Amino acid sequence: MKTLQKKALRALFSIKSTLGDCNPSISVYTKLFDACVVPILTYGAEVWGKIGLSDNSPIEQVHLKFCKSILGVRRNASNLAARAELGRYPLWIEVYIRIYAYYKRLVREIPEDSLQYEALLVQQELHRRKIPCWLSNISRILEESGFAYLLLKKDRNTLSAQSELKQRLKDNFLQFFYSEINSCGRNWNQGNTLRTYNSFKLTFEREQYISSITAEP
Repeated sequence: MKTLQKKALRALFSIKSTLGDCNPSISVYTKLFDACVVPILTYGAEVWGKIGLSDNSPIEQVHLKFCKSILGVRRNASNLAARAELGRYPLWIEVYIRIYAYYKRLVREIPEDSLQYEALLVQQELHRRKIPCWLSNISRILEESGFAYLLLKKDRNTLSAQSELKQRLKDNFLQFFYSEINSCGRNWNQGNTLRTYNSFKLTFEREQYISSITAEP
């Protein structure tokens, strides 16, 4: 992931250099980031992605650096607040969806006489024996999202399952977000930076003013 992080940072710098003094809107910047930087950060995520990705992971470090940069806030500003102002969910949600989609594609499409199929059988055996492996990682993602049954379910309506799983992952993150800012709002002795933010940030969505201002260089 460190290699992808370096390449993504170069792409981000290239975007900023190309735009120069154009003063693009934050909306334009986020679209460029999603189109040019996110594909680099998530390249091959179907294989290397794992449960437990956090704000300290290389891909989220780039994402948060971008969010704080275009908002013009300090690097040590709250990660939750930076995401909430822009209405941006963590990239690990996209990584988890890609892992699940790739697994379902393997189960559904690979021929039984291929090396991929043999590798999948090995994964299934390791998972059955409770030995940590790629498949056990997928199993944990589904179990912790309340979709454990999807691991063995055989159907062709994968897109519908992906949509439901993605929404559940977003809902879980929103629960965490509201729990964090509400707890900070109640505990006045903590002096947490989210305490004031909690008093006026009511929903996790891009604020309206974002559409009318330009991004910080």
